[in-house]
Amino acid sequence: MQTQLFTPETWAEFTKQLKNSWEKDNAGTDSPIFVVQAKNIVWGLDPTHDSVEITNIVDVDQDSKYKSVEDFFESLKASDKHDLNGLAIDEEDELFLDVKTSTQINILTDWNERNVHICHGKYFWEDINCHLTRSAAEAFIKRKSHDYGELRVFVKSLYWCDEFKNLLNAIISGEVGLTSKDDDNILSVLGPIDSKVDSESESTPVGKAPKKSKKVETKENWTRYHNGKPVEPSPLSDLIVKLKKTKSADDANSLIEETKDWATEDQSLFKTELNKHLVIIAGHSKKNISIGEKIRQAKDLTTLDALEIDISEADERIQERLMDLVIKRRKELEVEGNFLLESPQ
Repeated sequence: MQTQLFTPETWAEFTKQLKNSWEKDNAGTDSPIFVVQAKNIVWGLDPTHDSVEITNIVDVDQDSKYKSVEDFFESLKASDKHDLNGLAIDEEDELFLDVKTSTQINILTDWNERNVHICHGKYFWEDINCHLTRSAAEAFIKRKSHDYGELRVFVKSLYWCDEFKNLLNAIISGEVGLTSKDDDNILSVLGPIDSKVDSESESTPVGKAPKKSKKVETKENWTRYHNGKPVEPSPLSDLIVKLKKTKSADDANSLIEETKDWATEDQSLFKTELNKHLVIIAGHSKKNISIGEKIRQAKDLTTLDALEIDISEADERIQERLMDLVIKRRKELEVEGNFLLESPQ
């Protein structure tokens, strides 16, 4: 690709766009640079430890892939749906599509009828290239979007890149401009010029040591920004204490709202603590035994009679399945009772 040199017209347009990008389109960022990023997915995450944003169901037997558990379930035959509903009822007294997502995943993982793999992943933004102006970044997306998936312009900062920052500031201020390549004075335009050195230096008499210049120490005051607004230090420890007092997943998740204006680092730390606490809450919830499990653990016929009352108040769609479990357990208890009566004293 042949390099295109600036003309007076294109240089004027470039400096105009550069000034506009640094002063108006900077997203609250000092010394901005405009990075084009593509949205990708990293797979192979463990939902017990990682933050998962997307789940795919891969049916190896049918060589098919589904974007959700619901899509996979709808693709099954009636007999397979019946099997999964039965397993869900055993777990939570609910049909398969009505139980928690984590329960659905566990059931599919242990299901022996099909060779099913559950793949967990999350989205991330990968840098493609960078531009000095927002208009150039947007032009790239318009021209090359067919080669990528979803693209966006993300603003980063050149604040700590002194060479880039000083050069671009010099272009915006007019200290660096366009010259003809035939100009003999081109080096005087682009070369280092420090007029302060000559004006501020003092002559030193012979035999005397030069005066040491005084160092002026300056303190840099930093303010953290999020979406162009200053962010106060987050009360992370206080919110974690509040989190540990919650008893339900809904109450715990509601605390996310209080972190919306926090810096990204503090938000990530809180989400880590939130995930740990949700695991603890989930563990406590397992103590609530389902009706099906209570039937299996029934020690006598009187307990089964009481459970039949609970069944009558359950979802009509699962009552028949639960009554089958009652009949099965009743027969087991009757056999155990007859054995005890016939045993020698």
